[in-house]
Amino acid sequence: MDDRGQREWQLELRGRTAHGRALTPPGFGLRELLGADARGAIVEASAEPTMQDVWRIPLDGGPPVRLSDATASRTAWPATAAP
Repeated sequence: MDDRGQREWQLELRGRTAHGRALTPPGFGLRELLGADARGAIVEASAEPTMQDVWRIPLDGGPPVRLSDATASRTAWPATAAP
């Protein structure tokens, strides 16, 4: 739970065992997994409730990379699911 009592989601990388490694830090504000490939995952996230950004989360444990410009609420769709 976060400091507002809300459930906090976290992206984890898991192998064949039940043990996983967190790919997103606490407080990241993960909202939706949009897609993934061998290099990373694309997610929507923001710690600020009125904002939303699109991020690439590297599977190698590197820091999240913001793909949107952080000036407004952003969303994305996989190429095969665009409206």
